[in-house]
Amino acid sequence: MRGAHGLVVLLAGCSDYEVKPHVAEPAGDSGVLPEECPEPSDPWAVPTDAACLVDPPVGSFSPVVEWQWNANPTYPDYDDIMSTPSVGNLTDDNADGLIDDNDIPDIVFTSFAYGGYTTAGTLTAISGDGSGTHWSVYDPGGYHVYASGGVAIGDIDADGLPEVCTAGTEAAVVCVNADGSLKWVGGTEIYGYGSPAFADVDGDGQAEVVYGRQLLDTDGTLLWTGTGGAGWWLSFAVDLDGDGRMEIVAGNTVYRGNGVLLWTDATGDGPGAVGDFDLDGTPEVVHTSAGTVVVTNLDGTVRW
Repeated sequence: MRGAHGLVVLLAGCSDYEVKPHVAEPAGDSGVLPEECPEPSDPWAVPTDAACLVDPPVGSFSPVVEWQWNANPTYPDYDDIMSTPSVGNLTDDNADGLIDDNDIPDIVFTSFAYGGYTTAGTLTAISGDGSGTHWSVYDPGGYHVYASGGVAIGDIDADGLPEVCTAGTEAAVVCVNADGSLKWVGGTEIYGYGSPAFADVDGDGQAEVVYGRQLLDTDGTLLWTGTGGAGWWLSFAVDLDGDGRMEIVAGNTVYRGNGVLLWTDATGDGPGAVGDFDLDGTPEVVHTSAGTVVVTNLDGTVRW
């Protein structure tokens, strides 16, 4: 959870009832799972099974605080958090020479001081077990991060080491290494409340960075800037038409991976998502715009 002052991690507990989720039996000699909770064959289909659903009674869910971060040891005043944290592995906690899922997950977030969420802030990484702060940076390499920017974590250059990217104040995106040192900055369309997204858009085995209607290469080089919507700089990449190539969904606009505008619907821009709303096996695009929810077909026509 996030609040005006610090980060709170909750430990969920069940007090007066027992939840027994349905679990499918292991596959037999045939290698085929039984019918209960079947694996979906269509990536856009969402099958449901009543045996897998639990409707807990209201009032019996009792989360308690396991630990919380409410003091920045590097920048003492920068402990106010408004953005959504991200979780990923940044440190080799088990000393096996690798940074992977066998290590303790870490939490990364931006923060601000004295209510200054529209200005430069800090980017901070803390251990997921609550044991302490790994690092907190204000201007890595002389470039400031935005106090309310979203965070993406991933190995964008496929070197086995993670990177962290967020919104910047002098450049659109600021990316740091796992230790908080500057890796690169890139992009020209600055928007402080956005969040980068990672995807291998060109299929070369390394990730590109999607930010609004911009696509940045693995090294931060600006590949293209679109001419339509930016999805309030909460855009993302997905293979919409199932042809094996990524498209960029940016609110009321969809771009091809090379930046060509595929379509823009007639509504206003806003953050979006993708889902198969009519269960026909083909996804639709949904986004919000000035208090309105819009669902658009894959050809750009507004469904409702």
